[in-house]
Amino acid sequence: MALALARAHSGLEKNDLRMARSGVFWALSLQHDNSEALMLKQQLLARERERNSPVDATRGSAKAASPTD
Repeated sequence: MALALARAHSGLEKNDLRMARSGVFWALSLQHDNSEALMLKQQLLARERERNSPVDATRGSAKAASPTD
C-alpha cells in the first residue's frame, strides 16, 4: 500500500498524471476505501479536468469557426 501511495504522490508532485493514476488505482485495488487514496484520486481527477479544459475549449471554438454548409 505504501508503495502505491508513494507512486501516486510522486506522480502528482511531478505532474506526471499517468504515474499518479497508476499509483492511485493500484492503492484502491488493494484497499478500496483508503481515505488517502480517495483524496489523491480527487486531486488527480481535478488535474485531469484542468489539463483537458483548454483542449475542450479549443475544440469548441474550432467547431464554431468552421463553415456549416
